[in-house]
Amino acid sequence: MSYNIIITALLLCIALSIKAQDTYTWEKIPVAGIKMKNYPADTNAAALVLADIGRISVSIRSSKSECLFERKKRIKILKPAGFQYADVAIPIYVEDDAETLMEFEAHIYNSTGLARTIEKKDAFLEKSSGQVMQLKFAFPEVQVGSVIEYRYLISKKNFFELPEWYFQQEIPVLWSELSVTIPSLLEYITLINGTPPQERAPTSVQEQVLNIPYATVSTVSYYQKNMPALRPDGYITTMADYYSRIRFQLQASRLNGYREEIFSSWEKTAKELINHEFFGKKYLRKASFDEALTELSPQLLGIAKPEEQLQKIHQFVTYHMAWNGYHRFLAEEPLDKVFVRKLGSSAELNLLLCGLLNAYNITAHPMLLSTREHGQVFQDYPLIDQFNSVIVQAQIGEKTVLLDATHPYLAPGWVREEVLNGSGWVVDPKNPHWSDILPGKSSSTYSFNLQLDETGQLDGKMSRAQDGYEAAKSREKLKAEKAQNTKDKKATLPLAEIAQYDSIQVRDLDEFSKTLITTARIKLPEALTINGELAYFSPILVPFFAENPFKVTNRAYPVDIPYPLSQRQILNLTLPEKFKLEELPKTVNLSLPNNGGRFSYQVQLFDKRILVTTQLQINQLRYSAAEYQTLKSFIDLVIEKQQEQLVFKIKE
Repeated sequence: MSYNIIITALLLCIALSIKAQDTYTWEKIPVAGIKMKNYPADTNAAALVLADIGRISVSIRSSKSECLFERKKRIKILKPAGFQYADVAIPIYVEDDAETLMEFEAHIYNSTGLARTIEKKDAFLEKSSGQVMQLKFAFPEVQVGSVIEYRYLISKKNFFELPEWYFQQEIPVLWSELSVTIPSLLEYITLINGTPPQERAPTSVQEQVLNIPYATVSTVSYYQKNMPALRPDGYITTMADYYSRIRFQLQASRLNGYREEIFSSWEKTAKELINHEFFGKKYLRKASFDEALTELSPQLLGIAKPEEQLQKIHQFVTYHMAWNGYHRFLAEEPLDKVFVRKLGSSAELNLLLCGLLNAYNITAHPMLLSTREHGQVFQDYPLIDQFNSVIVQAQIGEKTVLLDATHPYLAPGWVREEVLNGSGWVVDPKNPHWSDILPGKSSSTYSFNLQLDETGQLDGKMSRAQDGYEAAKSREKLKAEKAQNTKDKKATLPLAEIAQYDSIQVRDLDEFSKTLITTARIKLPEALTINGELAYFSPILVPFFAENPFKVTNRAYPVDIPYPLSQRQILNLTLPEKFKLEELPKTVNLSLPNNGGRFSYQVQLFDKRILVTTQLQINQLRYSAAEYQTLKSFIDLVIEKQQEQLVFKIKE
């Protein structure tokens, strides 16, 4: 029997043992865990989580109330790419001593057994962001085949929101388990993403809870086994939306002898936000932004139409202020202070915009949202912590307009790409409601009128027309170049690394609602590859994709494209007398089901002139995991075609 067969058999024994017992014994590492060379169920895995075990315990006592969170994690390193898991960072929230690290230990095992013990003194604290510190440490002497494990215990003052737990990761997980112990006087809602975990029947004991000596305390355990890896792929929001995970939020308590709702409705939440010092009181009090209002007023003299006022106010905020890169939904600074500083978060910029609009009797409300990177929201529960940013919803007659002051190159009606995450919650005190965030389209058309000489050089004219997000990206780059006194504007042009441009002209750079037009003369000195009597040329000069966005064969989570895409290219190519096209490529017309998208490619020959027309259009923005193969096959064919070359015969 070969060594690999022995290891596979040992792994099967572990899996069967787990299946039979629905448990994992932490105290001793299984022999197979030390000896194994690969993971047969996923031979591409760089590492494997042998066990990830968590314990949350909420204790309510008159002397001290706390939430204890203990975690024990054990990982097998299978390939050099798995060495990254030997560098560990444990987040700790240090504001007002919200969290305290109580215990910590770590060990590394190699084929001969225990190699090294890492203690608390071997780790160090490093600031991550805001009030978050990270306890960092690295396992020494890591080898392919090493098993690393660590354990820590954290005490949390706040038990309103318990630590979230991931049963799934970007590497396979053999066993993941979380037990949660909660007094019956507290009620939590459970939020689950991805594959729901299995649940054991709860067990109960009687303990001291405040002044109640024999209150009921229940423990519930959740677990998953043999969870496959979920590796990131193109066009996603955040992987946290798709991993199997669980969260707990306090809904009600009976600590005062009666049931008290922690949150009850969106209506109540809206009223609380309207009266919040860092939210409603910022944009509803004119005194909070009086200086900005005073400076704005002269610019609106003589402007009576609400549509024009809205556009002018939006332009005023985006012109005078810059986004600091932080998504927030609470404004930490006074709005006038932010205005003078000319720099603020998404909350500070958009709440100021909201206040100025209302000051001119344009109905506007903040819209809370979760950015794509932050993850999906649960509309059934009024959980404020699920939001991390804010934009503005304004009403002009019967028309609803979304505004985002964080992006100076997007016209009213457009919002930053990061916030295109489905829907947002409008904080209207009379009618708080959810509203869709519908993306605008993004399109570009490239036209090349080029002449090829016998040396393989292309020379001619190029024009580009851009709308929507493509135009905004180019405007942002062009403005940055202008600020740096750069005159060539090449950074926004395609093929900038290999092409030579001159006579560059840009039209409607500052008219954000109009098409951005760029024209230039272009030279491509080495556009062709000449090999003897044959020459090779790629006619799609601007690739639709720099690389294939879909790399995995099978995908267990949906595709989420932020906005509709459209790109068209027209190449009018004049050939030299000695060049002859060997074969006319076949015309291609591909379509996705239900008008989800299409791709066309056509090459026409007119004596010594070739016309190449290509177009890619993506209309459907969300594809389920079941639709992934159809979309991937479509994109694979697009990329195959964009790499296809025309072959010319060079006559003597």
